[in-house]
Amino acid sequence: MACPIAGTCTFFNNQLRMMEERKKIIKITFCLSGFTQCARYKVYEHFKSEHKVPPNLYPNNFDHAHELIGLGKKHRKFY
Repeated sequence: MACPIAGTCTFFNNQLRMMEERKKIIKITFCLSGFTQCARYKVYEHFKSEHKVPPNLYPNNFDHAHELIGLGKKHRKFY
């Protein structure tokens, strides 16, 4: 099953620069089969919003995704 946010994903829609061969491998690994493990999808799923996913976040950039989710949890306390 393909990722449910593929239609608006900057990575899936080739808006992020990366070597084509590497991009193809990442698309197969994350976008077309294991999207629940994708850093972009994890941020989307946490915030329930495609607008919270930074356009320059790569599917395998787990450290940055965890930072974003951690910051979101801190700020939720005050809402």
